[in-house]
Amino acid sequence: MDLLRLSQLLISFILLIISVTLHEYGYALAANQCGDPTPSKDGRLTVNPAAHIDLIGTIVFPIICMLLGFSCLFGWGKPQRLQPASYHYPRLLWIILGGFVSNLLLCLLGVLMLTFDGHFTLIVYTLLQINA
Repeated sequence: MDLLRLSQLLISFILLIISVTLHEYGYALAANQCGDPTPSKDGRLTVNPAAHIDLIGTIVFPIICMLLGFSCLFGWGKPQRLQPASYHYPRLLWIILGGFVSNLLLCLLGVLMLTFDGHFTLIVYTLLQINA
């Protein structure tokens, strides 16, 4: 494996961890705002990646994808525990949208970075690929 490919994989892996962390944080924040105290009690209401990384989904599976030469990288974070009794059914939609909105904001950030400066092309392309 050449140095360029290795650096691309490292950038992809770092962006995957950032994306998973922000996705899960958005999900936890939305649940907390809708009245569910579980994410806060579980220590998930933070942008610290350690609180959101799932060993299999965020570390092992992406590394296997890299080693097998897959062109795209994906993974998942640690599942959130929620208490549905803490909120009413219509609020569940807002909780689900919390993670989606964080991915959408990351995509918009990537598009803005591409618009203003072409030096971040690889990083932005990878960010968009992971979150879109």
